[in-house]
Amino acid sequence: MARNALPSSSLSAMSSFRSRRAVPPSGPASSQAPPDRSARAICPDCKMSFCVFSEGSRGWNTKPHRMCADCFRTRKRPARHQPHVDGQQAAVGHDVISQVSSVTSGVCSNGRRRNRHRPRTFGTNSCSDGPTPIRLSHHIFSKGEWRRAKLRDHPRVPISIQVDDKVRFTSRASARRPAAEATVSAIADTGAQSDLWSLEEFLACGFARSALHPVVLNLSAANKSLIDIKGAFFDKLSTAAPG
Repeated sequence: MARNALPSSSLSAMSSFRSRRAVPPSGPASSQAPPDRSARAICPDCKMSFCVFSEGSRGWNTKPHRMCADCFRTRKRPARHQPHVDGQQAAVGHDVISQVSSVTSGVCSNGRRRNRHRPRTFGTNSCSDGPTPIRLSHHIFSKGEWRRAKLRDHPRVPISIQVDDKVRFTSRASARRPAAEATVSAIADTGAQSDLWSLEEFLACGFARSALHPVVLNLSAANKSLIDIKGAFFDKLSTAAPG
């Protein structure tokens, strides 16, 4: 008999183990049928129909969704930020009041500085009166309420705008014309950081391009698009208290 004609015990055991692994198990297939990815269900919160399976950046979800995506985000958000709601309201109210106070103090300081050179009157209240700080009421939207709020119009306030022709940056003598005045319905937006007005509406209200002063500003909208600024004008604002 030739040498090594019969395999050793270790080699025969390894080869039999590999052969058993290579042979697929016999019997009926135990794999489950793939889930129906087009299945839909009713959300228990908003009662709207939604897809229980969705494809994301990591592929399809393996477990069906229990509620729609909007209600899931709404239910998850208060649990994370609820302890800080009162602090956020106080911070927002303090920021708004500080902004209004800084604007009022800036107007008064400018008035005192300008009075050294020439007399000038302002349509706003003087600093000695001590204007009452503006207080805004804030409301935290609950689940499903934000959709109903989108159907409501923003609060508006009528504002009378008149060009302040006393502010001039050129020494050239120009013909004095009656200052144009218009009343507009402005949206009360507490998140506005800049006083912007459409040039089309500016001209439609009777104002002229000659009232605009050249300025250089780099402003961008919320979607990062650049806002083209045609000019700036100085005006006098007045409004009546509601009620």
